[in-house]
Amino acid sequence: MDTQAIIDAALAKAGATRFENEDFRDGLALVVSEVNALKDRISPAGQARLEAQAVAFLVNRLKAADYIKINPLIEIQKVVRPVFVFGMPRTGSTVVSNLLWQDPTRRTLLNWEAMD
Repeated sequence: MDTQAIIDAALAKAGATRFENEDFRDGLALVVSEVNALKDRISPAGQARLEAQAVAFLVNRLKAADYIKINPLIEIQKVVRPVFVFGMPRTGSTVVSNLLWQDPTRRTLLNWEAMD
């Protein structure tokens, strides 16, 4: 794995030219170094998957920064008394989440937001 190749791939995939802030670079370099140190213990498919995940995380970072740039007021909004719903599968947590979603004064995390 190569740190700069991951960064370049993320920029290309997001259609961006640069990151506003590169404070992630040291952490990414550390992860890449550790993966490279273990490359004889990780299959090529595993290495490719780790690299793809690193690219995806950086693309999400670019998307979030772009969203904040388009919607600057989001940074000053206050979240008052958030409600978190956690549950094991088949325990009704989805029903509770869907029920809370019916309240027009609340906003729920959409599936695509959670996955992206």
